Amino acid sequence: MKKAVVLSCAVAALAGQAFGAEIVSLDGFSQEEGARVFDVRTGSWISQSVSDRMSTTIYQNIAGPTPAGVRHSVANEVVGDDIDPGSFGSLTNGNVQEVTISIANFGADINSETLDLSILFFDNTGSGLGGLPIPGNTIGEIPISVSNFSLAGASFGLVTFSGLDVINEVRLSQEQFWIGVRFDGLSSSDPTLLGQVFYSENPTIGDSADQYYRSSTGNPAFSSQATNNFAYEILVPAPGALAVLGVGGLVATRRRRA
Repeated sequence: MKKAVVLSCAVAALAGQAFGAEIVSLDGFSQEEGARVFDVRTGSWISQSVSDRMSTTIYQNIAGPTPAGVRHSVANEVVGDDIDPGSFGSLTNGNVQEVTISIANFGADINSETLDLSILFFDNTGSGLGGLPIPGNTIGEIPISVSNFSLAGASFGLVTFSGLDVINEVRLSQEQFWIGVRFDGLSSSDPTLLGQVFYSENPTIGDSADQYYRSSTGNPAFSSQATNNFAYEILVPAPGALAVLGVGGLVATRRRRA
């Protein structure tokens, strides 16, 4: 079973209105525990991962939420982070199977709506202003339609998307890449009220510089310093081993195909 931390919070004012500077301060949040796993194969919420194949975590930063996040306040905006995987080891197929992200609601309550989002991957060939690295070419994009999505206003939590390799094959063969999230639409609410939250400064598995990127058109082209890194967990196949992983209030169990 895989449990994700769901955090309630009061939202303070934006730190700035300029593009690339909308880091939001979150104050007075409390922690609640609940299962937040969505299986894209069945289109339903489940209480545990149902990955068909054995898998391993190549990056994990889902422990230690910080009182700050970034609101995706522009339509079709991609916001994300640079990733240095812990190890690809003997992997011959880095096909992404599961991804965990943070989702924050900076508006009113969202009750049983359909959320359309995309998880994007970029290589590390980009170069930004002042020599700052930025994402390069697109490696792949995973569009996801989440049914019965509910999230209270002024709250945020972690959501795991399972079975991603079934709907869209995205293979990771590089030692460094970038991952981003785009909130494409909500059935009855404004998706620009959604965003992501920064988590602990030092990822449990892998590494990431304290910077993030954002762009409203094409490949992300803006890089900015941040106090921490976004919450992500990325799983790919692991030949010959069954991974059982627990961090804080989050426990991930992957089972062999019968």
